[in-house]
Amino acid sequence: MFTRFSSNASGSCVAPQGLLPNDPAAKLLEEAEFQRAVKIARALKAGLKNPASFDLTAATRTEAGALCFEYRGTNSFNAVVPSYAVVPPDGQAAAGSARDVAAAWAKHCANRQATSIRHIARAM
Repeated sequence: MFTRFSSNASGSCVAPQGLLPNDPAAKLLEEAEFQRAVKIARALKAGLKNPASFDLTAATRTEAGALCFEYRGTNSFNAVVPSYAVVPPDGQAAAGSARDVAAAWAKHCANRQATSIRHIARAM
């Protein structure tokens, strides 16, 4: 069974019940979550028409474990297009325009307690 982390207001990791923040198991779980988010962001970038134009504007992880991404990239006409992606804990991802992901965004991201994970952009 996979244990989800939560974070406090400063973005510091709060260990799941039974694990201390400095516990090696807690650190491994935190690193696995980080690597998962980076892998998803890289896949979003690779899926763009112009991957070099990828700009991650926001990335959050909700308390329920959903990953919510807001990003921009250029299209064939060199116009900057905002896009969104939602990866809920069950893994049924949705990505595209606001219209394409509206239902998933409303269900998993909108008005949810979440912690910024935008720092994953540095690992890309």
